[in-house]
Amino acid sequence: MIEKTLMDHLRADAAIGDIVYPIEAPYGKQVPVITVQRISTTLTPLMGKDSDVDRVRVQINVHHENVQKTRELAMLVRKRLNRWRTQTEPIVQATYMKNERDLAFDKYSKSAAVQQDYEICYVEDSVWTM
Repeated sequence: MIEKTLMDHLRADAAIGDIVYPIEAPYGKQVPVITVQRISTTLTPLMGKDSDVDRVRVQINVHHENVQKTRELAMLVRKRLNRWRTQTEPIVQATYMKNERDLAFDKYSKSAAVQQDYEICYVEDSVWTM
């Protein structure tokens, strides 16, 4: 559910809109495209039980037609997500960018890409669905 909440949050920005997809974009989809994928989840152990707070690492891949447009779109994503919090389930307590890297221009897809990794600390009672 955190992935869906994250994608909805990105899509709510008019400059980003409906170009956000889970894991990979549909076959044949033209750039610009943003994909979201869970990389790992860490539970916080306490004495005798686990904490209600989960930490998830999410990778966001931003693709566009050239390096400059890719970096501009990646900056919109960063501004939208850095320090993002929510008050409803899943309750996002903190969101931090862990790293960002440029990927080489891909001559086959004819796109440039930026990868961003975020750590999201959140509380969620329901089972993950996408």
